[in-house]
Amino acid sequence: MQLSKLLFRGVEYETKADSSGQWNVQVSVPLSEGNNSYTVTVTDAAGNSSSTIGELILDTTGPSLSGIKFSDGYDDRYSNTYTPTISGWAEAGSTVYIQIGSRQYSVTVPSNRQWQFKVPAGFITVGNPHQYITFIAEDSAGNKTQQTIKFFFITDKPVITADISVNTDTDIVGDKITSNNRPTLTGTIECKGQTATQIAKAKVSITINGKVYENISVNSDGKWTFALPDELANGNTYNYTVTVKDFVGNTNTYQSYVTISTLSGSLAADSITGLGSDQSYL
Repeated sequence: MQLSKLLFRGVEYETKADSSGQWNVQVSVPLSEGNNSYTVTVTDAAGNSSSTIGELILDTTGPSLSGIKFSDGYDDRYSNTYTPTISGWAEAGSTVYIQIGSRQYSVTVPSNRQWQFKVPAGFITVGNPHQYITFIAEDSAGNKTQQTIKFFFITDKPVITADISVNTDTDIVGDKITSNNRPTLTGTIECKGQTATQIAKAKVSITINGKVYENISVNSDGKWTFALPDELANGNTYNYTVTVKDFVGNTNTYQSYVTISTLSGSLAADSITGLGSDQSYL
């Protein structure tokens, strides 16, 4: 019969193998977190001995789980689609479970620790302004780490208005005619479901006369204004396009025009009535 000795954490345990060669021993010293080495020495009936060194790993710590966000959007927690891509960081080799309502999906974390998941159509109900999503990371030892995050969905396009400003509209207000060769364009945007801070993150661009003016700021009340830096020629009508992209990437356009005329309607009337005192000319 074989005699087995186990040296574990400075304590030696002795036991005998059964007829099948199996043996076991109950250690009295608790395992410590991490690696625990041991040595087993087996001696047969003839007195021959052999030893082997092994290691036990105790892992009671939950895997890392961090940096969860929308990776294809313009904001970590907001998306303009109901099928976003979500990404995050976790322990390499662990499994991340994504729980959306009653549906669950899982991904295996690659060696670089960064995982991602494309939400399939139908997982999130279209029209929902927000959705709680639960993430559970589980390592090979069965330890788990969980986070529940509230994500928001904004899919409405911004509503845009635009015109030449009152200060540079030298003719009848609203008729889109001005004698100012560098008029100021002004307008508003309305973004449904957005706070003032979020509205102010929108960007306006204007295309006019073959030029594009970008990154025009928006105030928190949705108002924007832009003085054209380049002169527009007199006697021409210019079509322009205002494009707005809100902070989650929803985009909309608005088209209008402005006419540059040094002979505005009111001036024309004065000129006709001022031809002279002899009304027979008229």
